[in-house]
Amino acid sequence: MASIVLLGLFFVLQAQLTGGVVHLSANPVVIDLGLTSLTVRCDVNQSNQQNMSTVLSIIVSRSANSSSPYTDLASVITFTGERVNVLASERLTANGSIQATGNSFLELHWEYPTEEQAGHYVCACQGLDIVGHNVNLNDYLQVTTRRPDSDQLLEKIQQLDVDLNLAKNDIRDLNSLMTVFFKNMSHLESISERTQANVQTIEHYNIAMESYRKNWLFSQSVRDRNTTYSVSRNGYQNVDFGEILCQMYGGYLVEIDDAREYGVVQGLLNNTKYVLKQIYTGIYKESPTATFKFRHSQKPPQFFNWSTGQPQDHTGENCVFLNPTNNYTMYITGCSTTNGVASIQAICELPDSSN
Repeated sequence: MASIVLLGLFFVLQAQLTGGVVHLSANPVVIDLGLTSLTVRCDVNQSNQQNMSTVLSIIVSRSANSSSPYTDLASVITFTGERVNVLASERLTANGSIQATGNSFLELHWEYPTEEQAGHYVCACQGLDIVGHNVNLNDYLQVTTRRPDSDQLLEKIQQLDVDLNLAKNDIRDLNSLMTVFFKNMSHLESISERTQANVQTIEHYNIAMESYRKNWLFSQSVRDRNTTYSVSRNGYQNVDFGEILCQMYGGYLVEIDDAREYGVVQGLLNNTKYVLKQIYTGIYKESPTATFKFRHSQKPPQFFNWSTGQPQDHTGENCVFLNPTNNYTMYITGCSTTNGVASIQAICELPDSSN
């Protein structure tokens, strides 16, 4: 009977425990795609010596949903000190450590998380209790994503502009201090070289910020015949917002002139990972009885590839879209969404002179 009791105690100590010692957190738990970074952290508090006195390893894993298998993302083990093993082929950084006494942790960070980082996370901690039996402690959480609306998009652009201006002011102040400091020195050539280096730093910073903002606004691009075609990363509620986006980079909503250009646009959309329900073009008409024309050039289009039953001449349906559910054929409907959801992407046509 004593041996049965001891065996039962052994299996109890082997069982997985949750809560208390291990705490898994995420900041944020809802990712605004393109706007926020993601940090997932697992903390192991060893103050409760009854559950675990020695930590051997910490592993953070993720599953797409509750029924999918978990994939290990990163781990830290007691035998490697503070060296963290990144196990997943994702753009993540990780740090952590296991302490003989006190708290141990493992932290993962994604600077530009995508929908791939959404799912069920688990932190699995393995160690020993005060007797020496194996103990496994787990904690779980779920991370989700959402697409920012046009107001959040404009707010982010404004914040980037503010940060850029502050950085320019800081560099300008630094240049002024350097000029005063070296004013009475005889090495004028050296001063000139340093000033030039600061000017180049500003130029490089401006180029990097513009590249970052452009990559954040557009999800996919293709170049053909001295023109770049770019798909907006986010959706909009009406055609005016899409047109503003294109104008920011010296372009306009795409004007499809012939079958070749249509094929370029169709191929671009087929290679874009996330496509919403509707795609703006630059074709519209002012009334049901009016003729079609381009918003930018005001020229009449010469090429159409209509969906079955299109076009229809209904009041209030003035804009031509591409239909993702029918191989991007054309159809006409209202120029803005009716449910308040920013769900219409734009394709911008950017001539080389604008890039």
